[in-house]
Amino acid sequence: MNILDHFVSPDREGAAVEVVLLASDNPCLWAARMATLRIRCAWVRRRLRASGAAGTRSFAFYPTLESPSIVYELAIPARRYAESSLLPGGGRVPPTVRRILATVAGCDPGVSAVVVLGCRR
Repeated sequence: MNILDHFVSPDREGAAVEVVLLASDNPCLWAARMATLRIRCAWVRRRLRASGAAGTRSFAFYPTLESPSIVYELAIPARRYAESSLLPGGGRVPPTVRRILATVAGCDPGVSAVVVLGCRR
């Protein structure tokens, strides 16, 4: 069973899903993906709306898209709670840089992917 099946039921014909990847073994590619995340998500939302999606919602997957332990919506209250209380604060990025990246990108740097869901009417 795919993790996205939890969010998009097979009997909902009007659902559309696009994945915006962040994770990479290459630090330069990862930094470029983080810096352009907001723009890439906006393009995906625009593409989904152009294909007939009425509303879109974005979800962050941590630590991997294939087997996430935390999935949260990138709406402001959910994002703030998840990033301050659920996600580990360590890793390869210092805390100050982590906060700056989270502000610029719109999600925590530890997230591996953002999934944008759209519902067609």
